[in-house]
Amino acid sequence: MSEEKKKEEVCLTGKAFSDMTMAQKFFFVIKAVIMLCTGGFIFPNVFVE
Repeated sequence: MSEEKKKEEVCLTGKAFSDMTMAQKFFFVIKAVIMLCTGGFIFPNVFVE
């Protein structure tokens, strides 16, 4: 997959993890843990952001 196409896909779904600030990464990981612990009932679309 070309680099341009890869960047377009990231733009459609949000920021790439490597482009996030430290605070954004922290909250993303916390939201992912909460989603996994609740079986997807809380923050069901955390990986789409």
